[in-house]
Amino acid sequence: MAENQQANESIEVEFVDLPDIKETFVDNIRAVHVDGSGLRIEFCVTRLDPFKHGEKARARSYPACRLVIAGPAAVDLINKMQQVGASMAEKGLAKAEHSGPAPRPKP
Repeated sequence: MAENQQANESIEVEFVDLPDIKETFVDNIRAVHVDGSGLRIEFCVTRLDPFKHGEKARARSYPACRLVIAGPAAVDLINKMQQVGASMAEKGLAKAEHSGPAPRPKP
């Protein structure tokens, strides 16, 4: 496996855009799981139930995307999100949280 990984690291990968790919809107993340091979994230979208006069408003959260990320890409995502979070905190768009070190995903 180490030989295969070294071979893949020496290959130049060119990004080819697919303009027809659909975007998925989400407004919450239901779950994040780290397993032996990477990271699994379940993204959801909230939908309001039809309003009924005299009743309490209700909403439901539906899965919009279940994303599975390989170990090295998960580490890359974490690093990039930390940079985004720091930039947002610097601009006052988000509050930095210091809850201690997060567990490291296994690549």
